[in-house]
Amino acid sequence: MIEAVDLIGMAQLGFLEPRDWTLADDERGTIVYRPRVFSNEESPALFGQLLEQVQWSEDSVRMYDRTLAVPRLRKSYNDVAAAPQALRIIHERVSNIEAATFNRMGLNLSIATTTTASPGTAIMKRR
Repeated sequence: MIEAVDLIGMAQLGFLEPRDWTLADDERGTIVYRPRVFSNEESPALFGQLLEQVQWSEDSVRMYDRTLAVPRLRKSYNDVAAAPQALRIIHERVSNIEAATFNRMGLNLSIATTTTASPGTAIMKRR
């Protein structure tokens, strides 16, 4: 059965607001979204540098008798000193804000094509 979900009047989680947003907080840890860690000028500059500097890995998966590319690129760094300059800048800023030491960094870059629903659009989902 397919059910239509009306998006009119549905509240956003607050991701567009200029404040911290706690996504999870339990005995396993806390996840906080912080929208103002980097300025509007810094963010695209760092992202562009990462696109150029990171040696991305691409995985594949076997499905339906053929091999398909996973629509995500990834890279892990076990040594902060070996990471590109842009990622070291990000690491330093986040470490200072969180007053924590991070010894590993992982990156994922989605390369899938997506579409964005406009206001009033219904999303169809299977039940």
